[in-house]
Amino acid sequence: MKYPILIGSQALKFYKKLKTQPSDWDFIDNRDKAYFLIDGHKIDIVNSEEQSEPTNKILFELGQKSKLIVDTPIGKAKVMPVELLKVLKLGSLPQNKLKHKKHLDLMKSVNLSTKLLKLADKRSEETKTRSKKQFFNKYKITRFFDHDELHTFLNKKPIYKTILKDEVNICPKKFNKLSLKNKKRLVYEEAFILGLERYLIPKVKQNELLVNYYCNQFFKVDSNDDVSVYWLNKLCLKNGLKDHPIWLQKWGYAHYNELLKGYKAWWIKSFDGLPEGFWARLLKE
Repeated sequence: MKYPILIGSQALKFYKKLKTQPSDWDFIDNRDKAYFLIDGHKIDIVNSEEQSEPTNKILFELGQKSKLIVDTPIGKAKVMPVELLKVLKLGSLPQNKLKHKKHLDLMKSVNLSTKLLKLADKRSEETKTRSKKQFFNKYKITRFFDHDELHTFLNKKPIYKTILKDEVNICPKKFNKLSLKNKKRLVYEEAFILGLERYLIPKVKQNELLVNYYCNQFFKVDSNDDVSVYWLNKLCLKNGLKDHPIWLQKWGYAHYNELLKGYKAWWIKSFDGLPEGFWARLLKE
């Protein structure tokens, strides 16, 4: 018989003194993933067989070695050993960073073997991948390319990567430290990628025979009613995109006239500079 493995704060309290008593219960188990309430307590069960998170199964199997069995709202469960709890916390960063840091501080004296440190690294990579997928999937946009990959087609060292606060979100404090030139460049790059992702690529994928027509439309910049200005407006003007930071929109709105200077020339140059690798991927059957 294999037991559910109790994780999180409910498990940590058996090893370390917590300032507040936890009310939620978290488990890794071989039953289906579930989230529900029992007597007002949140129950979160992570499936040990989740394909996108293979470390769940490893942690579940290692947790079976625990000799500490307790009663829980879902029945008897084994408490995950403190070393594995530390692996989970290390592997969960940067999500909910403050909470995880507090728990890691409590486990400073817990030493991990080389094998467990490698497991924590593997878990961390899964967390980053999951965070990124969750971030982009929630906007219900059909994507033919990875968003970050498009940025590297445009610029091998995208400006946005210098101001990330986690895997996907940009930091306003870091943005404010950029030079005006790089602030403008960041907005330009994002507008260009949006044009690729939400106009040119889906249009070409619908009908590759019209690729030349759509390309001409993409860098047709002889009026204010063109693709380049459309996506700049979406980023910077009120009632624009809902999936980008409001503080970036406010900055763009305040500096809109400055952004327009040299923008169209930059857009054409960037389009002409797209590498062969992009076109090969775009026109690949």
